[in-house]
Amino acid sequence: QRTGLFRYCCNPHPRRILPNFALEVYPIYALSKYSSVFSDPHGLEIALRCAHQLCHLQGENGEWGWLYNAHYGTLVDLYAVYSVHQDGMAPMALFALSDQTSDSFFSPILKGLRWIYGQNELGINMISHSENIVYRSIYRQNPLVRYRNLLLSLFGKSPPNPRFGGLKRINYECRPYHLGWILESWCGRPGF
Repeated sequence: QRTGLFRYCCNPHPRRILPNFALEVYPIYALSKYSSVFSDPHGLEIALRCAHQLCHLQGENGEWGWLYNAHYGTLVDLYAVYSVHQDGMAPMALFALSDQTSDSFFSPILKGLRWIYGQNELGINMISHSENIVYRSIYRQNPLVRYRNLLLSLFGKSPPNPRFGGLKRINYECRPYHLGWILESWCGRPGF
């Protein structure tokens, strides 16, 4: 975990160094809870390194990227940017870590929420009040850009810009677990 990012440990495929966002936030959350129960500061140190690296790689609009290179500690591909990462999974992990440390992650969490409310690359509020849903994601229509970024990253090269390339679209579906993540992350928080 030299770069702060977690990787797949048991996968012999070169893809093991290319974790997605979920592989980063679940261990942050788990190590935060583990450290709380067992008073283990080492687990918190590991979780903090990962959280700070993720925050460093967060997009200028507050986007949490999708794919990372754990060997180099870089963002491989920003897209798709999932709403559940913005208002559910990132807050869940970062709140759990903040509860155990003196580090505040309020600013990156707030940036992620602003993305949901329209401060994103398409300028669209991802919440549809008329349909009572949160749109699933903004994705890149051309998957070839992702494959290019993946290949470059596997050979130790940085993608030209993991944030750009290809026309962006909204995925208008809403998965039910998203609403559960919001409740898990925010219930019991002041003002919720």
